[in-house]
Amino acid sequence: MTYSRADVAAAIDHTLLKPEATTDQVLALLAEANQLGVGAVCISPCMLPLPDELLDDGIELCTVIGFPNGTVDPRIKGA
Repeated sequence: MTYSRADVAAAIDHTLLKPEATTDQVLALLAEANQLGVGAVCISPCMLPLPDELLDDGIELCTVIGFPNGTVDPRIKGA
């Protein structure tokens, strides 16, 4: 089976999870995601919410819970 560049890009989560990431860096990540046509963008929850128009249709937005080591109290994860 042969996969196109678009097929591969759509399977990628474009991610920026550095604690020191700035708003400008996240905006650049979103622009790059639109250009590449990735399947999703993953950012820290402190950067949410984002305006819907920043990501092209078909690109999902995801975040993490308890990153990087997962030691957050489960009650917080479920909130």
